[in-house]
Amino acid sequence: MDVYEPTSLPLIRVRSRVTDATWQLRVAQATRDEVVIKRILAAEAKGRSLNEAIAQALPANRRSWALRRIPSYRELGFEALIDARSGASTPASRPSAKAAPSSSSCHSLAASYSPPPRPRPAESRR
Repeated sequence: MDVYEPTSLPLIRVRSRVTDATWQLRVAQATRDEVVIKRILAAEAKGRSLNEAIAQALPANRRSWALRRIPSYRELGFEALIDARSGASTPASRPSAKAAPSSSSCHSLAASYSPPPRPRPAESRR
């Protein structure tokens, strides 16, 4: 089975951060969504209003779903339908407990450290 490879930079990043199985699920869902969106747009092209076309293709509780996706689909095409959330980081990209702290975590530790208060100098007794 061919795996869809994205062309937009945001989706290329997402593709690199999710597993193959997750990516294939997202592409499969976008493919199913595209069928519905194309049906709505075809009805609109035949003279129906967008609201009528959505009502014909989807139940009322999915109207907002279509209204959110159609503008970006018109602008960007199929890739606008692919879930672009990055998801959780993979275990390989998470720092392990045994790994040395990174410089950024050392910096944050240093930034949160405050030395003990200095003792006040003794007042002179003249």
